[in-house]
Amino acid sequence: MRRTCRVLFYSVLCLAAAMIPVRAFAAEPVAGDACSTSNQIVVTGGPETTGVRHTLRCNGTKWVQEQTIDASGNSGFGTASPAARIDVNGGARVGYNSGGCSGTNNGEIRYNSASPAWTYCNGSAWVPFEGCEIPGEHWVKQTGSGARGWGGIAMSADGTKLVAVDSAPGYVYTSADSGVTWTVHTGPGTQDWDTPSMSADGSVIAAPSYGNKIYISTDGGTNWTGRAGNANWAVVAVSPDGTKMLATQYGGTVYTSTNSGTNWTPHTVSGASQLWGAAISADGTKMAVSNYPGYIYTSSDSGSTWTQRATSTNWDIILMSTDGTKLAAVQYGGQVYTSTDSGATWTLQNGTPYASYQGFAGSSDLTKLILVADGGAQGWGGASQVYTSIDSGVTWKGHFTKTFDSWAVTSSADGTKLAVADYQTGYIYTSYCPY
Repeated sequence: MRRTCRVLFYSVLCLAAAMIPVRAFAAEPVAGDACSTSNQIVVTGGPETTGVRHTLRCNGTKWVQEQTIDASGNSGFGTASPAARIDVNGGARVGYNSGGCSGTNNGEIRYNSASPAWTYCNGSAWVPFEGCEIPGEHWVKQTGSGARGWGGIAMSADGTKLVAVDSAPGYVYTSADSGVTWTVHTGPGTQDWDTPSMSADGSVIAAPSYGNKIYISTDGGTNWTGRAGNANWAVVAVSPDGTKMLATQYGGTVYTSTNSGTNWTPHTVSGASQLWGAAISADGTKMAVSNYPGYIYTSSDSGSTWTQRATSTNWDIILMSTDGTKLAAVQYGGQVYTSTDSGATWTLQNGTPYASYQGFAGSSDLTKLILVADGGAQGWGGASQVYTSIDSGVTWKGHFTKTFDSWAVTSSADGTKLAVADYQTGYIYTSYCPY
């Protein structure tokens, strides 16, 4: 009797459950279905599913696919079939994060519209993207250098090591991480520094002081020794191996060294009165100096004898390729001239605008060149310009207009890394383009 009642009881429950009406769910919309409420958002594929979830937006007439998350975790925007963790079918905008770079945000990217420049966090520092067409397109302000009266800057062959001088007067500074962080060297004291130079590996540095000595370091800037006598030193050129040096004074005498600046030999350049620029070949046999105003002088016997070259004008900075066959020189308030026969003949490069150039540098073969024009001296309201060339000075492209007095500039051996230094209490800026 009890078993029969139990069976009847459960039968009644089952019958009652069968009589309860089941709510019918409307079919979920898919992209392309009609809709009428503009900007309404729906998410399809609820928690009861294990497949794809879609975010749809009504554009007033039909549902439009906006976001998709598939079963593998890929997220797509504007696509129903994302092929990567983030797959965007359309434009994407990246803003600027002024915070620091560390292992926490390693791989983060940012865009600074003020520069403009793309940078990414490599785990320790923000570095520029490698995408560019020519050197000098994108620049990074290296705030680690501090705002100083930078009067000169030089770079190692690979561009990782730099030396810069504060001519306020101030100290010598070096960087071993392409300009991100800087070390001050107080050993030489505060000086009225002029243009420094550096060996290819960055170990040998020569920094000339106006009215004092040439200060030499053979350990990358850690220790310094004052060499040569007190004089109004202008420029020191250093061979890639750091053993040969050529120094100019604001006068008619040049000095050479064959032992990394320990000893110096004077050489008179007949006819020169205001020597300015200096350049040296890799083996130290070929040299060139510029006179302001006056001529260019070249030597093929390590400075023993000199030959007058080019025409008389306001020659400023002069460059030489490592083999000594190619030269490039710039006039102050003029243009660029180049030579492919060790200075015997010169060609005016009409592609350069007339300007008062304050900085001039190039790759080791002089196929890539960089110029900095002093806009203040040209009456441009202080807006100066950086120019680069990738065809030995035939054509030029302007970059990076900024208000400053005058800048120093340097280049890596292959011309892909550049650095400019603002003299008027500014910063050091670097550019990298491995095109």
